[in-house]
Amino acid sequence: NGIKMANATNGLAVGSAGTALRTTNGTSWAPVSTGISTSLTLFSVDTMNPATNGWATGELEVSSGYHKGAIMKFNGSSWSQWDTGNSSGVRWLTSIDMVNSTIGYAAGNNTGADPNYNNVYKTTDGGATWSAMSSGTGKMLNNVAFMDRNVGYAMGDEGRTIRTTDGGATWTIEALGTNIPMFGATAVPNS
Repeated sequence: NGIKMANATNGLAVGSAGTALRTTNGTSWAPVSTGISTSLTLFSVDTMNPATNGWATGELEVSSGYHKGAIMKFNGSSWSQWDTGNSSGVRWLTSIDMVNSTIGYAAGNNTGADPNYNNVYKTTDGGATWSAMSSGTGKMLNNVAFMDRNVGYAMGDEGRTIRTTDGGATWTIEALGTNIPMFGATAVPNS
């Protein structure tokens, strides 16, 4: 479902059934156990150096028909999970973008009466903890991309695109002129 290459030879890939793979030569891939099998689906992955770090987002089935968002952190040899604390509804975390090894953002959806509906999550400690930041949108967010630690975008269903210039503290709706779901964005870092 997701792949991120740190350079031409080193990368991580994630998918369904708890699948995580790593390459160190750019041609062959080896499994790296997430410790969770069939109940975990990962959608997005980011890494600066797969030998030492990686982060992935997705959904974890905690009981039949009940899912919650999952954020996984990779330390170069094993994965650990951060609990989103979802209390109701269904949450998918569909995208993650790490600005550097400490600051990153994740986005997704929750379809329930949850105060964290359609939030963007932010970490400032490398993914050990995440804080929910209200996006101000009532649409599912499919992708998040940051240019630097302050300027970023999130996009989702019905063409909804939002922008922040203060590290996610506030978000402004950007008019794209379309109602088509938006699934991908890349932000080019400031130079």
